[in-house]
Parts: sequence; structure tokens; C-alpha cells
Amino acid sequence: MATTKGPLGSESASGSLAKILTFSSWKGRNTVRLLTEPTDPRTGLQLSARAMMRFLSRAWTQSLDDADRATWSAPAQRENITPIASFIAYNLERWRQFLGVTMQHPAANISGTSNQRTSYNAANGVGQITITYNVASYNDDWAAAIHIDPTNVFVPSRATLRAVNPELGGVTQKIVITRVTPGVWWTRLQRFSKTGRRASTVQLDSATVT
Repeated sequence: MATTKGPLGSESASGSLAKILTFSSWKGRNTVRLLTEPTDPRTGLQLSARAMMRFLSRAWTQSLDDADRATWSAPAQRENITPIASFIAYNLERWRQFLGVTMQHPAANISGTSNQRTSYNAANGVGQITITYNVASYNDDWAAAIHIDPTNVFVPSRATLRAVNPELGGVTQKIVITRVTPGVWWTRLQRFSKTGRRASTVQLDSATVT
């Protein structure tokens, strides 16, 4: 992106020229760049990153308490960013390494007692899959990752993640995965502990999408 002081003879030119160049202002500076059409890539890894980013952004206020959030102050100061930005960046980097996300910094990766579930179901739908399950008791888990794949023998990976659901408070959990192509899809639920441990055991069920 180039900066310019007077594009097209104007100090504040904006808009597109011949569907090639776009003039605008960015942080108080006049700029010019190539015009690009918006796209919505939906590769497995892109959908995975979006799902994790959505979860982390909400978890900061929905799941973490004051003590958890306080642990992100020091790394935020070192990086000259906000605590929530440090929390998200640190956990996204862990997820890129296919590690569990953590409430506190640094991740302790301590194994603990998993939440006890009484049911798990993947329901058929039109363009979507609805996951419902009940949690009988809460222990050390704080999130459930939902993975989907067209085969029933798949191993959860970054590319198969489609949703992450917080598990703090409440009993009946419901997750809707949208924009799923028609076919039979197998789903797996995998848990994250509060300290960053990614559980090795998963639950499995299938759903038919029309």
C-alpha cells in the first residue's frame, strides 16, 4: 500500500479508479492501493482459526475471572499490547502447534479430572449440524472442541475443528455448526483443561446434512 500527499490533485481523494486503484485515508495518511475483491476462503485451517479466534474473544469476559485475567498483565506489558491481545495471541500460537488453550499465563499443561458427560448427540440438519450434550459435573475442563470429518476413523486435527464451546456454567450444551456441505459427517468432541491440556479421549457421533 503506497502513501500519497495529493492523489489525483486532491488532498482527500477516496474511492476506486477504473476498478484498478483505490484511494483512501489510513491513520490520517492518504493512501492508494490495488483494488481487490473481498473473498471468503473456507479451507479447514481457516475455519479452524476463525472458530478458535471467536471462542477466545468471548472467553476473556465469559470464562476468565479477575485472577485469570491478571496473569496476562505481565506478558502484555512486555509486548506493549493489551492483556486480552496477549491472551488471544498466546493461545492462537499454542493452537497453531495443536496444543490446548489456557486460561492463565503461562500454560501449566497439568492433567486433571475431566468433566463428566451423560450424553452426546449430533443431529441431522439442512446445511448444518447441531451438537447437544449434557454435563453432569464440572471439574477441570473449560472448553469443548468440535471436530468434523466425512470418515468415522478420523483423528482430530487443527484442520477438522469447526467450533469451540465454553463449558463453565449451565448443564445442557448446544453447538450449531453452519454452512456444512451435504453428506454424512462424523463429529468428535475433544476437551481443553483450564491449564492448557488437550484431552486424548473424544466422543463420536454422526449426522446427515442435506
